[in-house]
Amino acid sequence: MALLIFVWTNTSFAADKIGFIHIQEIIQNSNAGKKAAEEFKKLLGKSRKASRAMENDVKNMKDELDKQSSVMTAGARSDKETAYQKKNCAITRFWSMTPTKNSRNAIRNILRN
Repeated sequence: MALLIFVWTNTSFAADKIGFIHIQEIIQNSNAGKKAAEEFKKLLGKSRKASRAMENDVKNMKDELDKQSSVMTAGARSDKETAYQKKNCAITRFWSMTPTKNSRNAIRNILRN
């Protein structure tokens, strides 16, 4: 009799339902997800423009340094090399930021609003 009651009580818990959330589908089909995707595309476009501008600045600095290094004083050359290295490090730091972290933060910010 006790076994029958145990089996009967366990089957009553089987009525509980488990749901799954498909995040990709939600992002693609919901209004908030579409808005997040638009904002992410804008953010990505801004980062690409900023990186191109930084890369062009560094390239121009390097070209100028190469052209003028023979006529510069040691102090001026050292100053230009230091400025070039700082800009080059800034680009490295810029690109070392993981896109996944940026995208997660952008989506979180949009969904909070």
